Amino acid sequence: MPACKFATMLFALVAATAFAGWEDTGSVRNPSASQSAARTATRQAVRRPSAAQSSGLSRQPPPHHDAQSGSRSVSPRGSRALVPPDLYSAFLDTGDESSSWYRLSFVSSGDVEGAGDSFGLFAADAHFRLGEFRGLLAGDLAIDIDPSLGVLTDDAGFDYMPSILVALPVDFTWIWRYLNGWSLELGVSPGIYADAKGLFQSKALGLPFHGCLYYAFSGETAVRFGAEIRPGWDLVAMPLVGIAWQPSEMFFAELGLPRSLAELQLGPVGIYGKMVWNNMTYALDADAGEPDAFTLNGWQFGGGVSIAFSETFRLAFEAGVIAGRDITFEGGDGDVELDVDTVPYFSLLFGSEF
Repeated sequence: MPACKFATMLFALVAATAFAGWEDTGSVRNPSASQSAARTATRQAVRRPSAAQSSGLSRQPPPHHDAQSGSRSVSPRGSRALVPPDLYSAFLDTGDESSSWYRLSFVSSGDVEGAGDSFGLFAADAHFRLGEFRGLLAGDLAIDIDPSLGVLTDDAGFDYMPSILVALPVDFTWIWRYLNGWSLELGVSPGIYADAKGLFQSKALGLPFHGCLYYAFSGETAVRFGAEIRPGWDLVAMPLVGIAWQPSEMFFAELGLPRSLAELQLGPVGIYGKMVWNNMTYALDADAGEPDAFTLNGWQFGGGVSIAFSETFRLAFEAGVIAGRDITFEGGDGDVELDVDTVPYFSLLFGSEF
């Protein structure tokens, strides 16, 4: 049985048996004023990078999530009293995400091994919350859309290099809470992942899905283990593992894959550092003998500052480097993998609630 089909059946089986252990927290979204707004800005700034930012800022599954990162949390950080101790999670209860945010990013051009030109990227992406459904089939369902656009500033001298990368996924994330610290998350992100020239091909449609189990040892420490399955992509299984530690309202840390994070909150100002493993595959509109898929892979090391000016306006600036990068062309006359130099990147995020 193919691995993807087996994984699909396994996730369906786990979901079908989830209801027996469900315990409703009874908590509601009730962010406090400036402190909650400040945390939202920081969590958005370190949220999983979007699909368009794959030159070093590529799409991640919800690391809850911040995600992301936690954007699907039933209670914001700073409101622990809303969640029973047995159900509180340093992964899931770390602040509500805004209904919408917008980010602009620039990745400097870097030399490509064996190529006659360099490779760079400008990206614009956004996030919109379409709906939330609490207590639906004994779980909490969140539906988001994450459009992103990546414009390549250099083509590395390849005629078949894509010019504009487009991703338009709709994220469905379902979370079940359990007694004694256990939680289950299942999600799927159907959508378009392709070069702009190949948007209307059947192979441009992707169906990544993920499953995670969370266990909270206490109100301060929790672990996560799971994977995102991406049928037909270069990296079919992306691990989702880590440990989160929240010793106080001022400090949060997460160590794991595909993301690690350290965050210090000082009133309306958040300071953070992060490491993210990015891997993303796009479909190409290929002629005979040309590649039909393009993958960007690399490690993002960065940090930034977020400021909550109000509950409806938040701003974050981030800078760092993209290292260990490679680009891969698949199909055609054979797969080609090329190394790309380490380069700096910069991003600016605006968060709002509409």
